[in-house]
Amino acid sequence: MNTSSTKRIQFQGHLGLEQGKAPQIVTTIEYEWHDPSSLKIELLLIGNEDEQEAASSFLRNRRYNHIWLYSDDDQVPSVEVLGIHRITESGPHISIGAGAVQVGLTKEPLPQDMKYYIKVELIPSGILSKAGIRKLRYTGDISFEPIVEGEIEVSSRFGILQAEERFDHYESVEFGNRVIKTVQRASITGSIDLPKGTHLFTVNENLGTEIEDIRLMLSFCYRQTVDYYEIHYLPDPKKARELKLNESLLRRKRDAPIGKIDQEELINYRNLIDGGLNRLLKSYLNFEHKDQLSRGVRFLSASYKTPTLESSYFLSYSALESVIGACSATSPFLLKSTKWENVGRLLREHLDQIAAAEGLEEVVGQMKEKLPELRRAPSDRRILEVCHTLNVKIADLWPREGFEAGIKKATKMRNDLFHSALCENPQDLSDNLIRLRTLTERILLKALKWPDDQIWVWYDQNLKWINM
Repeated sequence: MNTSSTKRIQFQGHLGLEQGKAPQIVTTIEYEWHDPSSLKIELLLIGNEDEQEAASSFLRNRRYNHIWLYSDDDQVPSVEVLGIHRITESGPHISIGAGAVQVGLTKEPLPQDMKYYIKVELIPSGILSKAGIRKLRYTGDISFEPIVEGEIEVSSRFGILQAEERFDHYESVEFGNRVIKTVQRASITGSIDLPKGTHLFTVNENLGTEIEDIRLMLSFCYRQTVDYYEIHYLPDPKKARELKLNESLLRRKRDAPIGKIDQEELINYRNLIDGGLNRLLKSYLNFEHKDQLSRGVRFLSASYKTPTLESSYFLSYSALESVIGACSATSPFLLKSTKWENVGRLLREHLDQIAAAEGLEEVVGQMKEKLPELRRAPSDRRILEVCHTLNVKIADLWPREGFEAGIKKATKMRNDLFHSALCENPQDLSDNLIRLRTLTERILLKALKWPDDQIWVWYDQNLKWINM
């Protein structure tokens, strides 16, 4: 059990200058284990005055927003600092504001085949929770009896990875009392076998790509942005001592801790186990227009956490447009570019004639600037086309006015907000936000070929409430 919730890395080393003697430094990196927003990087310049001046000049006038802090101790790995956005100096003390650190993730090849155990820390806490009964005893022990058996596993180029809920424990002393704290976490774990000659830098780059896809699908399932802030690499202890291999990690600083939104998920844990998440992930990876689909999921998940109603509406409608663009079999343009050039020329000529006859040169000039918009197909038509093609359930979205009238009204609200910052009825805006989200989710579910009977039964309860 950890006796502290703070991780501290400290070593004596040097900066890697392109020219001149490498300045000597003492590096101190600190962060709270379970606080994604914490990352403190401090340097102490310990060389002579010339070396300190060279180090200060190097940091202030660096070419890139990342630097290496090299360790002179074989037992402590070097650190790469990424996304530098602030350098603060106070005498020999330097504080660095950065987006991430990579500890021991170098391009040095492994001397032999090696097994690594990996752990990816996710936010928010509270996702991936198993349904079950937890009992807290007076001794502090917690027992758990699962209601649904099974694990969430996904396949990757490195093997099988498991997404799971777990608990960390650490102890402290408060008012003279021994206190044991339990922290609920969400993680992706697994073991990877790396052949001789592999270097962890490339492994981390490739694994990060895999994790991005997994977290995107979890964002879709849990209706909020799921992110990761740490990837931890632990070498097989049996070989690590012999080869003097250290633990390695990527630690990313997130802007602010986020909690799980109190709402019903789209796809429940019980449908993600036994290969459920893996099937969803494979459908996404094999989708023809994956990039457009991913933008839609990002906009949609972000819309649930945005603090203002108007911003949520923008994001939700943008998500719908991205998903329609990914799923539509037709071009968003009514005419090909060569044909449009001829049509556009004729329209401009007619407008010029009207301007000359009516004295409306200034007005017609502005109208001509809007002509390119005529080439695009109306969004409402494309939405209706995709819904019919994918057989999306739409009858309950706008049951009173009908789907076509309802989507036109929702589009008009979006245009009023965008062009005039106008919102005549916040309640209507809120109701249509729920409808747009539900519509976008249903299209995504159909596009990803997710079975209707594996959608969480309560996923559309907000829609049912506003239709009452």
